[in-house]
Amino acid sequence: MQRALVRSVQPAWVAGIADFGGEPAAGSLVFPPLPGAREEVEAGSKIIRPKPQLLAPEQMTKSFLLDKMNAPRILHLATHGYYRSDSGGGLALKEANVSTQNILTQNDVARLRLLGTQLAVLSACESGVGEVSFADGLIGLQRSLTLAGARSQILTLWPVDDVKTRELMVAFYGNLFDKGMTKSEALRQAQLAMVREGLDMYYWAAFVHYGDSGPLGE
Repeated sequence: MQRALVRSVQPAWVAGIADFGGEPAAGSLVFPPLPGAREEVEAGSKIIRPKPQLLAPEQMTKSFLLDKMNAPRILHLATHGYYRSDSGGGLALKEANVSTQNILTQNDVARLRLLGTQLAVLSACESGVGEVSFADGLIGLQRSLTLAGARSQILTLWPVDDVKTRELMVAFYGNLFDKGMTKSEALRQAQLAMVREGLDMYYWAAFVHYGDSGPLGE
């Protein structure tokens, strides 16, 4: 007997952060401004249906995401991402340059309430990179999203370009909502459009779809 799919609770959540605070502490990661991130989510929010919740920059905190999020249909986060072999993957949040407490680690991501989330998009550098474990597979943000309940994910395998990523995401959501494509086909066709434009694979091939490849569920 086929089990019924868990439905989302909240409409899509989209969030992009362009500024990460002042001077970083010595030895800490440095997150430069990312102006295209906010432009990306504002453009995407005009396509996603029903109308998504567009988070304000001040809402991009660990406590807000952990406490207020409850299975949005889509979770789209545009920010800086990273992977380190000693500490795993993470996402920069508000004031991430000021304190490491403002970084959403892969352990934090596993605690997000995403059971019912149909698609999680981490539009950030290296969000799909991880450490291979014989027992657990690829340990990183992708595994954490799966543990949190996300049905499918779109992540990246290397640093991505700010401007071209916006173009790719706009095309992806247009394919998904306006043309009714499946999640995997929507990404594939957005990438093929960039191939036809003559863009080097660096700008589009980093984005990989994981999980359920079918239509966007409820």
